[in-house]
Amino acid sequence: MKQIVATKNERYLVIKFNEWKKSVLVEESEMYFKLELLGAESPITFTCEIIDNQKADLVIYMSTEHKEPGEKKHQRMVERMKRFKFAAKKKAAFFGMDDVCYLMMKSSVGCTLKITVQSNKIQALAEPEKLKEFNAAKTKAEIQADEYAAKKKEMYI
Repeated sequence: MKQIVATKNERYLVIKFNEWKKSVLVEESEMYFKLELLGAESPITFTCEIIDNQKADLVIYMSTEHKEPGEKKHQRMVERMKRFKFAAKKKAAFFGMDDVCYLMMKSSVGCTLKITVQSNKIQALAEPEKLKEFNAAKTKAEIQADEYAAKKKEMYI
């Protein structure tokens, strides 16, 4: 029998902007999600629809600071809301390109839900990935070595 080991990173279901994610919350269990914020304009808007059990007591904890938000460590908590917003820290106009929103959802009776996220503007999706070039100061020896390597390469082409 094959044994499967999950890492901490694999425990998250990934939510993406403008895509619906369907999930089944098992009763009395915590479920973790993460959303790469990609420099999105703040606030972002979540839409969460409970599909099967309309009496579910869904609670969602959100944070960009804690990878496992919960009752005592979160930036925002919502209960049974279909639409809700999440804002950047310190009233910033945009989230950072590397910011991640972590969510923890739980329900004592369980339910099936679908969730999506929208933002007015998402910087990483609006601009294509640019090649990053660093302006590192090179010594004369490094410049000569680069020129020699380029000439050598030209000879063999």
